Amino acid sequence: QGDPEPTHLAVRRPHLVLENSPPFGFRAGLRARPFFWGLRGKIRVLSHEPTERTVEVGVPPARGFDVFCLPIIDWGFRFQRPQQLLMPFAQDGHRVFYGRTGLLGLDREPTVRELADRVYEVGLPGEFDFDLYAGELEGETLEQAAGGVDALVSRLGIGPAVCLVQYPSWEPLARRLRERYGWAVVYDCMDEHSGFGTHGPQTARDEARLIAESDLVLATSRLLFERIVRAGREPAAVLRLPNAVDLAPFSRLPPRETSPLARLPRP
Repeated sequence: QGDPEPTHLAVRRPHLVLENSPPFGFRAGLRARPFFWGLRGKIRVLSHEPTERTVEVGVPPARGFDVFCLPIIDWGFRFQRPQQLLMPFAQDGHRVFYGRTGLLGLDREPTVRELADRVYEVGLPGEFDFDLYAGELEGETLEQAAGGVDALVSRLGIGPAVCLVQYPSWEPLARRLRERYGWAVVYDCMDEHSGFGTHGPQTARDEARLIAESDLVLATSRLLFERIVRAGREPAAVLRLPNAVDLAPFSRLPPRETSPLARLPRP
């Protein structure tokens, strides 16, 4: 089975419209936005008069829509798919807000820390011992995390945005943000999460809702793509987007005499 053909999706919600525009492709390798085929287009706000938004000192104003990532790993844990997907958006002028996998504790103010040009780590309030992989985002922790995002929306002038969800446990928060702000939700299905011993009993339920209700679902493999379609999601709303590699670090071997492997015998 070949890859599905990319299609246009028009996503209409009370406060957000994603309008189709002519196709655009990759620019100079990975440039911003080409892999979100289903969400490409212009974003405009409906049903609200333009309002003046304040922007925190040190954070530039938005240019186009923002990207708010609810992640599977912390930014500094390793540089892989999350960073490879998001850096091109920042390079193209969008602001990227990348959550922490751990919460700050109850009754804490949200935090913002610059990671790279136009990329910012955000910390949200909630139970300090909340376990993203085995826990359930609910109750006071969900309320305070959502309230933290509300504060960031006001402080940072976040308007139209795409919420990129990279682990199922974030689903209740992503749903809350879509209902409150009309943000488009993209679920990046990276793996068969139920195959890991760390997943919680609610993981499958949260993922089923993300698959059914997200505006676009990304799948890293053919098997995941087929599983998502079998679950009832229309193929036009699922994009197979395999993992890739940064070519430069792996394109040349270092001289053997300076290599960490220099003292090891050859086969």
